[in-house]
Formats: sequence, structure tokens, C-alpha cells
Amino acid sequence: MTRTRASTALGLAIPVVPLILFLPTAGFVFLAAGIAALAGWEWLALDHDRTGWVGRLAYSLVIFLLVFGVWLIESLWPFVMVCALGLWCVLLGRIVIGAGRGLNPSFTAGYGLGIAVIVPGPVALTIIHGTVSSGPLLVLVFCIIVWSGDIFAYFIGRAWGTRKLALAISPGKTLEGTLGGVAGAVVAGMLCYGLWHTSGALAVFSSETWLVMVISVSVVSVVGDLAESVVKRNAGQKDSGSLLPGHGGVLDRVDGLLSSAPILGVWLIALGVF
Repeated sequence: MTRTRASTALGLAIPVVPLILFLPTAGFVFLAAGIAALAGWEWLALDHDRTGWVGRLAYSLVIFLLVFGVWLIESLWPFVMVCALGLWCVLLGRIVIGAGRGLNPSFTAGYGLGIAVIVPGPVALTIIHGTVSSGPLLVLVFCIIVWSGDIFAYFIGRAWGTRKLALAISPGKTLEGTLGGVAGAVVAGMLCYGLWHTSGALAVFSSETWLVMVISVSVVSVVGDLAESVVKRNAGQKDSGSLLPGHGGVLDRVDGLLSSAPILGVWLIALGVF
């Protein structure tokens, strides 16, 4: 399984990294919206596929168009980012309360929640890619932070994880793995800052602000992972799909990005970057 995961991750990284860095933003939005549409297809399947493939296709198209639409309407950007932050705070509260009671929260893969969960992240990354100085580099750094958190959480959890983080929600996640993932994300983020802190958008962050931002992004990434676990568990499924060997579906791979990208957007709004 580990070899399969590594092979799939490497196979994805090889094309994705240059696409982030060198695609014009008009091309990047197609990439982001396409990934969001795939995530929407899998999301609706977690609602016991109540609509069939035609409904799932229509839902995916709606998500694709919404990513484009919100990106095109600049006046909506702050509202969407702040609403997304509020949504993830609410979901975090329900997850914490549920975990404290040993229960799985009751939210499932409905139409509205799927749009609220999936659309803001790709919009945030597209905005950053196209409107911030050295935006493609900042998008890549953000992805490296989240990916590093996932990698460290997986390996540290396998090696030393003993205490369950939220047994009723995700039996495989451990406290040690989660803390290791956050620590790994912070290390990766600070290394990136050391390399590129004078480049474009990274220059607006002091080292202290950058550290707090990286911690907040990595923590919210965990929330996204747990929220998807809630939905999958309520649907009686282990993975959102099987498109990516060793990882499950597209939604399984991007859940942390979907939750944490709007937080990065809120940071940049607060700092007056856009």
C-alpha cells in the first residue's frame, strides 16, 4: 500500500507542479474547476447515489461553472472566503462535539453542503494564482504545506500512532499522526519561507505572521479531512472513489486543500494583498 501511495503521489506531482507554475491563470482555472467537478461527482455518490449518473454529471457541471462564476465576479471574493471560513468553524465545532461524545456528527453529502465545501477552495487558489505577485509560487507553496502535512501524518501515525484522535469519525487517525502532520507542515512551510520570503506574495508576511498562517492552514486541513471522513462514514464508505490507487478518490486527495485554501484567502484579504 505504501509503495502504491508513493507511486500515485509522484505520478500526480510530476505534471501538477509545472501546471501550477506555468499555466496562465485562464488555464489554471480550468484545471481547478475540473478537479472541483470530479470532487463534486464523488461527493454526490456519498449520498447513496440518489440522483444516478445524470444527476451527478449535472451537479459536477454546476460546480465547474460556479468556480468560474465566482472567480469572475471580484466583488464576491471576500464574501465567499469569509463564509467558507465560517462554514469550516461550524463543521469543526460539530466534529469536536461529536468526538467528545464518541459520536459521528450527522451531516451528510447534500447538494448545498457540497457546493459550500468544494467551490471556495479552487476559487481561492485561482484568485491567488492570477492576482497576487508571484501567485503561482504561493499556490505551489500552499500545496507543499498541505501535502507535507498529509505525508508526515501518514508515516508518523503508522510508526508511532497509538491514541485515537476521533474514533467514531475516523478510526485510523491518531493524535500522534495529526500532531506530526501539523509539525511536518510547519517545517515545510518555514523551509519554503526561507527559500522564497523575498519573492512576491511571500514578502508581505513577516516570519511570525507566516508561522501563524502555516499553523492555521495545517490545522484547518485536518478539519477538512475529518469532515470528509464524517460524510464517508455516514454513507458507509471507506473512500470517496477509486480513481487514485492507494489514495481512494479525488475528494480523498483534495479534502485538506478544499478546507484550507479559503483560510489562505482570508489571510491575504486581512493583509490587504487583494
